[in-house]
Amino acid sequence: MELLRGIQTRRSIRAYTDKPVQNSVLKKIVLAAQNAPSYTNTQPWEMAVVTGKKREELIRKLYEVAQSKKKGAPHLPFPKAWPEPMRKKLLLHMARRWEAAGVHRGDREGKRRLFLRNFQFFHAPVVFMVYTDNRLGAWSVFDLGLFVQNLILSAHAVGLGTCIQAVPVVYPEVIAKCLGIPSSKKIVIAVSAGYEDTKAPINRYRSEKKESEEWVNWLK
Repeated sequence: MELLRGIQTRRSIRAYTDKPVQNSVLKKIVLAAQNAPSYTNTQPWEMAVVTGKKREELIRKLYEVAQSKKKGAPHLPFPKAWPEPMRKKLLLHMARRWEAAGVHRGDREGKRRLFLRNFQFFHAPVVFMVYTDNRLGAWSVFDLGLFVQNLILSAHAVGLGTCIQAVPVVYPEVIAKCLGIPSSKKIVIAVSAGYEDTKAPINRYRSEKKESEEWVNWLK
């Protein structure tokens, strides 16, 4: 796939088929992703590629704790507030996603079901769990973002859908214990991956992007 077209056509997928992804395809994606730049070439990323029975175990344990409504404590704290107009865009984005999934604004139970699907990784057959040394700070987290961008674009290039997921990592202790990740690591983000379920209504949703006039200053 041509690079610019790949960037322009990539989107988040929130429903997958049960078609397995071959290991050779996953290795190709991972090897491409590691070509990401990083501050002084420190390459701070570490990752678990979770499939099969281990994926089922991870989903079962995360879903159980999520259903209990236990308060999460992510290693990377979530934003407490968003400035305008970001907050407005966030609220519109969520409302349009609910609509695409057939959930009405006042349907609290429907929203809850959609939320819990995060802990099933939208039934994706592959979960990439990205983590790093817990002594590292903002610059290394920035580098992880570059790595994950490479990861999802590489997946898109070989015909896979992906979704970057922050919600599941609110329970890092569950993830670490299940996947054998040492306590010296901080879990940053999860990425679900697999073949898109093209019949799922939620996958018809497209997030709106800002007009360039809102964020670019052309200076001569």
